[in-house]
Amino acid sequence: MKDRLKELELLLECDIEYTTEQSATRRSNHTVFPVDGYHFIVIGRKLSSTESKLVRYWLEKNITNESAIILEEGGYLQLSKLQRFPLNLWRVAFKENREDVLAILQSTFTKDVILEVSQNAFVILVSESPVTPAEVLSIIESEALTSIHIITGERVNQPEELHKAYLQLNQLNDLAKSLKQHSRVIRFEDLRFPMLLQSILRSQGKQTPNIINDSELEQTALVFFDHNLNITETAQALFIHRNTLIYRLNKLETMTGYDIRKFNDAISFYLSYLMHKMNKEIV
Repeated sequence: MKDRLKELELLLECDIEYTTEQSATRRSNHTVFPVDGYHFIVIGRKLSSTESKLVRYWLEKNITNESAIILEEGGYLQLSKLQRFPLNLWRVAFKENREDVLAILQSTFTKDVILEVSQNAFVILVSESPVTPAEVLSIIESEALTSIHIITGERVNQPEELHKAYLQLNQLNDLAKSLKQHSRVIRFEDLRFPMLLQSILRSQGKQTPNIINDSELEQTALVFFDHNLNITETAQALFIHRNTLIYRLNKLETMTGYDIRKFNDAISFYLSYLMHKMNKEIV
């Protein structure tokens, strides 16, 4: 984008800034043109009416919303034919320091397309990642000094699937919140089964009872599952004594009838839990 603006700088003989800062619209002795909902082009001087018309015409011909590649159903038609498939979509959401985050992503994913989908999120079309999502998170947080959340979707084999894949990223984000997933890296592989179950519930309108109404026991069960039903690791993760954990698991069994220390009961409880949570989202 900035490379294309150099042509406009030469035509107008002044500096031009491409920014997301809302404050840019209030700068004195400048002329500001909105590009989309969150980007602005700031001309370094006041323009005449003729110059303004010229700039608007130039923008219409040269500036397109590249993020439409995934945001719109037919947006894939704007994608370069050189883009390699299959690929995965990675959504990187950040709290602040946009320019630093973008610089790190550009240096890490040198051969991939990076799209800005909001003021605080980029989506990367990752064809072959040199690093894992957890490594990207660690790099950005240590170098850009901002908190990060990353969501990775399932494999995309054709350009026509890009918009659907982007919608899936949003579904994964909502699902992770409803299931109280606190991990800052959410992978499609980890939520494959809940996504499938959610789809079934939406199509059939299944109703399920509330099997638990205790936030502490609910969190205990989820951490227990995250640590593969391991008593010692779960107690350490919750910062509680082993006996306290056993007490909670016994209490959970009394309330629900499921002893989740047993594999079959753990499966049954987790399935019922998922159905209840997803049913609340659907209703």
